[in-house]
Amino acid sequence: MFKKVLLPTDFSAISWNAIAYAIRLFEDQTCRFYLLNSTLLKVSTTTSFSNRLSRTLYESAMTELNKWVDKIKEQNINPEHEFEILISEDHLDHSIEWAVEKFNIDLVVMATKGATAAKGAIFGSNTVRVIKHAGGFPVLIIPEDCSFKKPEAIAFPTDFERSYNTRELKPLKTIAQMFNSQIRILHINEEEQLNDLQEINKAELTKFLEPCQYRFHWMPDYAKKAEEIHVFIETMYVDMLAMVKYKHSVLESIFNEPVIKKISFKTEVPFLVIPE
Repeated sequence: MFKKVLLPTDFSAISWNAIAYAIRLFEDQTCRFYLLNSTLLKVSTTTSFSNRLSRTLYESAMTELNKWVDKIKEQNINPEHEFEILISEDHLDHSIEWAVEKFNIDLVVMATKGATAAKGAIFGSNTVRVIKHAGGFPVLIIPEDCSFKKPEAIAFPTDFERSYNTRELKPLKTIAQMFNSQIRILHINEEEQLNDLQEINKAELTKFLEPCQYRFHWMPDYAKKAEEIHVFIETMYVDMLAMVKYKHSVLESIFNEPVIKKISFKTEVPFLVIPE
């Protein structure tokens, strides 16, 4: 289970939406939530990265974080939820890595865009940095306009070119078992049929996913992977997308596709990025 959840915030409405989603996602679980604010984001345009956080800025962040914790508690979703406030002087991705290591965080939940992120981008720049540099911890990305809905169907794209292990699949299985979700395993047919290695990996995947419900889906290779995944999510009523991040993975190929194609990959459902 996810006992310790990190919630980065820049105090924007978008980050509040991600926090609200996380609180609802774990409303029946006993969790400790860590609200993290990276003050460097506020001053990076006017001061050097090497400047230390001023006392005034620290106190302002502390005041805001306490207000957010009070706002969460007022909803009284689960009295067993606990909250802790974290403030960092470092950049967001480094702040998250620090918090994950120091507090043994199980899951990071963050919004796709920050307060100043450009419209139309596949992800905000901070989210991209976290995804690319995150190692050893899963990240659940919450889209800007996403309202909470129990994840009854979770899409899991794979090319069957590598095997997975129980550690990699644990975050996916944990959420699926929490909500009795069906895992929809998506394969985009780049070949006429699976080779022997792919068949072995497919069989191992089903073994590792037990006792979760799962179903295989096959799509023709007619467009960029990002576009096909987006179509699959829309047509199959998927509530969450999950991918394992590794070299030459589907996720990596999406980031390497031309920008004009990336735009078609709209993260309209929560996106669980799992480290290898």
